[in-house]
Amino acid sequence: MKQKNDLVVVTPSMLGDYINPTPTPLDKNQSFSGLSEVSWLKSAVAGTGGVAPGEFATLDTQNRAFQRERVASLDFEVKILHTILGNDYKSVPEIHMRVKRKDNVWKIQIIDGQQRVMAILRFLDDKFCLPSNFIINTGETNVNLGGMNIRDLKDKEPAMYNRIINYGVRCRWYENLSDEETSDLFTELLNNVTGMKPQEIRNAVLGPVSTYVRDKVRPIGSMPLHPLFARMTLNPGTTKEKQVMNLFNISLGGRMEMDEWLTELIYLKSVSFREGIKGQTHLTEWWKDVQRNGIYKNGFTDKKKIDSLLNLAHEVLVAANVSYANKMNSMKSLMLVLYADELKSKYGKIIAGTYVKKFFEVYEKWDSPDQVVAAIKGGITQLNGSVLPEFNKLFNGKNANAVGTICTILDHEFSKDPEGFGIIVIDPNDTFSDTQKHQKWIEQGKTDYYTGLPLDYADAAGDHYIPRSWGIKMGGVTETHNLVITSIANNLKKSNMGGDEFKQLLRMEKFSEEVCS
Repeated sequence: MKQKNDLVVVTPSMLGDYINPTPTPLDKNQSFSGLSEVSWLKSAVAGTGGVAPGEFATLDTQNRAFQRERVASLDFEVKILHTILGNDYKSVPEIHMRVKRKDNVWKIQIIDGQQRVMAILRFLDDKFCLPSNFIINTGETNVNLGGMNIRDLKDKEPAMYNRIINYGVRCRWYENLSDEETSDLFTELLNNVTGMKPQEIRNAVLGPVSTYVRDKVRPIGSMPLHPLFARMTLNPGTTKEKQVMNLFNISLGGRMEMDEWLTELIYLKSVSFREGIKGQTHLTEWWKDVQRNGIYKNGFTDKKKIDSLLNLAHEVLVAANVSYANKMNSMKSLMLVLYADELKSKYGKIIAGTYVKKFFEVYEKWDSPDQVVAAIKGGITQLNGSVLPEFNKLFNGKNANAVGTICTILDHEFSKDPEGFGIIVIDPNDTFSDTQKHQKWIEQGKTDYYTGLPLDYADAAGDHYIPRSWGIKMGGVTETHNLVITSIANNLKKSNMGGDEFKQLLRMEKFSEEVCS
């Protein structure tokens, strides 16, 4: 790792000005140095010419790994501009830059200072005006810049405009940092005194799962929004404006609360749901390890599995919001989703509405002091042997004891009434054997069961007369007595309809054709 210990003053220059990050240019193959044309504060990504003919630099101000969720307020941006224009003892704090060279491209990445840079960028790009009370004391007089945008400033107060353009920002440069070193620099050195929450630290871990969480919870641009993470804005345009989640009762404070929920879901699904979370520090270390040295080092190999889990979560939480919206905090929603996932994985299918109703019947039953007393008399304890409390108190933590005790009680109730939890036991065998299909085709006289028309075996498909998706109890088994032979086209058309229903559909279609003819 090479760090340029010399602090270099860089101005927010227009195209054509130069950044000289080292006092003495080094060999271009070893260090970012010499003349690199960069549109420093004019454009977020720019650069032509550069270190040598044919080379150029790009400036990345928007790496989301090094961003807080909460967007810098207009007040913050105005204060940055007041610092620049005030020209007094205050200055914009130094900015930390990572420099990587690949082929003929120098990539300059802002590790710390994105919001400071963007405050100036946004004003130069005419994204906001100065407030009405924006007054600068030049030492000789007060200059009222209230209400001015960048064009007004350039036309009416060119001296102030030039202060912005020529303002020096101190930068510290880091060369050849690995992703791991860059993440650690951001979280352990640059932000160790600014109260970073554990999830904000995990967000800065560069890797495929961190990217997945960010993009799934807080998509930008043309990225699709998963409906599970849909938000709405209350009291828009007022001082009481705030965002809330559609399906969660989780307060949003701009500190990656929903990123944390998805991170914990991934951890519990990947490691062991019933063992809970050993603490935020443990979770962070696991998050780093699986992306730097572990199973997700070369890609998020469990993406499809987690995508499927999120679809189930959406189905379950939509059902839960009908009657239990106020209970959808982080712990209850995680338990609700992950226990449903266990049942679905074991039995094949789950009816979300039935499951949710039963889950909260169990919750209310075991939250009763009388039930707790009866359970204690019956020798039921927490997983760690402690006295069993009311059920709601178990949802105050995500450790192994809390999660394990909740699951034990749910298991106890499930054993007494499996169907009450909405499970549909699916036959694990999903296809008929070639022998079964051929024999049935012969028995049917080599005809399509539903149409009676001749059917070549090459176009024959084995169909569950009672759909397998209806479950074993309803007769949806992969056994000969539930097998009929039809054409591939009819098999696809029937989909999850019952055999009787499909025959009725074909009769209606035939009748319509005869009437029309």
